[in-house]
Amino acid sequence: MGKNDVNLVNKRVCFILGLLLLAIIVAYSNTLNASWHLDDYPNIVENAELHLKDLQPLSLVKAFYSHPWPTFDLYRPVACLSFALNWYAGQNRVAGFHMVNISIHLVTAIFLYLSMLGLLRSPGVKGMHGGSRGEYIALLATALWALNPVQTQAVTYIVQRMASMAAMFYIAGIYFFLQGRIQPLCFRQVFAYLGCGLCYLLALGCKENAVTLPAALVLVEIIFFQRQVSPAIRKIISGVLAGLVIMVLVIIAVLLLSENSPSILRGYAHRSFTLGERLLTEPRILVFYLTQLFYPVPLRLSIEHDVTVSTSLLAPWTTLPSILIVGMLICFGVLQIHKRPLMAFGILFYFLNHLIESSILPLELIFEHRNYLPSLFLFLPVAAGMMKILDNYRSRNRALYRVMIGFVVLLTIGLGFGTYVRNMTWRSERTLWQDAMQKAPASARPAYNLARHYYFQVGHLEKALELYAKSLKLKASRPVFSQTLSLNAMASIHYIRQDYEKVVALNQEALRMNPGFETARFNTVLALAKLGRWEKAARIADQMLAGRREYSPFIFVKGATLLKQHQPDQALAYFQKALRRDPGNKKILLNTGMSLSLMGRYIQAEWFFKRALHLPPQDMRTHFYLIENSLKTGQPTKIDQYLNKLLAAFSVDAVTARLNKPFDDLFLLAPSRTILRPVIAAKLDDLARETARLGF
Repeated sequence: MGKNDVNLVNKRVCFILGLLLLAIIVAYSNTLNASWHLDDYPNIVENAELHLKDLQPLSLVKAFYSHPWPTFDLYRPVACLSFALNWYAGQNRVAGFHMVNISIHLVTAIFLYLSMLGLLRSPGVKGMHGGSRGEYIALLATALWALNPVQTQAVTYIVQRMASMAAMFYIAGIYFFLQGRIQPLCFRQVFAYLGCGLCYLLALGCKENAVTLPAALVLVEIIFFQRQVSPAIRKIISGVLAGLVIMVLVIIAVLLLSENSPSILRGYAHRSFTLGERLLTEPRILVFYLTQLFYPVPLRLSIEHDVTVSTSLLAPWTTLPSILIVGMLICFGVLQIHKRPLMAFGILFYFLNHLIESSILPLELIFEHRNYLPSLFLFLPVAAGMMKILDNYRSRNRALYRVMIGFVVLLTIGLGFGTYVRNMTWRSERTLWQDAMQKAPASARPAYNLARHYYFQVGHLEKALELYAKSLKLKASRPVFSQTLSLNAMASIHYIRQDYEKVVALNQEALRMNPGFETARFNTVLALAKLGRWEKAARIADQMLAGRREYSPFIFVKGATLLKQHQPDQALAYFQKALRRDPGNKKILLNTGMSLSLMGRYIQAEWFFKRALHLPPQDMRTHFYLIENSLKTGQPTKIDQYLNKLLAAFSVDAVTARLNKPFDDLFLLAPSRTILRPVIAAKLDDLARETARLGF
């Protein structure tokens, strides 16, 4: 092929690659307003550490530690920083987050194309595909991967940027490794390998499953470059790979046989399956993933799947065949390293990158986004085979050749259309979870999350209650966690309806399932307080303190229950303890002052009321406390001083209206309107007479 022909092909490839990127943008164009879902809330929307207000270094570093649950450990810092910058740019508007996710997918597709091109030009593959041009094989394989509807969960589900960004840096690492491997100049090799190392660190900073990159590079070396090295080096490389495999097997064996499992496996205590059951079930899921990837119609895709856990090799019957299929595929991949390197690499890369999330860790059994990274090279042998068929028919049968070209084009369009259709399901909480309920009717998660939608976004409490109750009867991977959350949500709805007896009953049921569920105890105290059962509320508060003795809100609640039972001296001890932990809490200050006032320690009480007066928000109640405390001391000057402050801060109508309105704060002892009314009325009369005398 002459130089002009090469340039023509390159221009054509660039044009087709541009069309592919445009097709990806079109396929995801209906996702820009797709709502937040599931783990988006704790990880982004409700994660205050990610909500940047400035770009100061300290603020950016804080984002590195923005775990959705309190911890001082780094938590996927690269991905979290990207979320934080997204939030800084557009707050909680989803369009910006989706644009970044789509951009990551586009960059990943470009690096995937370039990496495939590098593999096809490597010594282990070069010349094996006859007239087929590597550019077209790489383009087709990239299209089959990037437009596959299975990838929507990794791209459209905002929080799964962790998975897609990890894959982006992972494939960039492979690209730089390949560049270093083929560069003849030493300094260029160094820069390429440094780029590979940097990408590895960035990928790990997005998600832990990127840890397999070194093993993937060993695979690349063995499959695509082993013919270039001496037999001695080849043996060393093969030994390293064998050592990695043996090490993984030994670690798994130790974990299975150890009586004291490491903390990473303790999560099985809360799962509906054991480690053994997970290892038996995952081969079935891996086979299911493969069927999804090669037959990705939207009807087969869901954020939730009903999975029957395998309890033995024959229960269900598909367990043993799936294990055999996975084993045979891995063996086939190993055996094809020399004869069909593309097929070998696609298969071995796929299973290697399912090793983290589809083996021993106590994670959810199935999620489609886990295929994003493992499937990167799965379509490379498929594309190579299709291009070989096209080459065969190009000269022999032009009609059939055109039919095959049409098939490839229609396949690509069909995948893009399937992605567009699947993305329609992600547009809102309602559409996503209704779809999941239809596809996984035995699972609790869709019913629970659809109930949350009706409760928090629609305000349809009856429908929410119905769905929460339904979720209690369905299976969940963490049954206790799922059921206690549903019971707690149902209790909160009954609290809104003022059915406090039902609130107590539901929370007690939740506590029977999970004695450590402190939210249920706290909500029980709220309901008992509404019912005026302060003695029982105090006993529940004791249970709360037994679980978290140093937690200021629980200490305050205990003090408030004692104060409501007219035990100010005992209540004061709890308020003082709470103040040591939260000295700027206005409610604690007010109740401390009230306790002291009831004990006759009026000067100390005044100090706490005055301190609370200067804290936001400005409210009338603090003025009332000061006036009432001064009345008890019998000091007319102070009474008049605090009355003047009240009327300077609030209008006469507002003060009158507030005196006629009940004080409804559960955990604050209300000022006495019986004491306050006469003195405030007298002050208002004096003001009225003074106003009349001055002629206003």
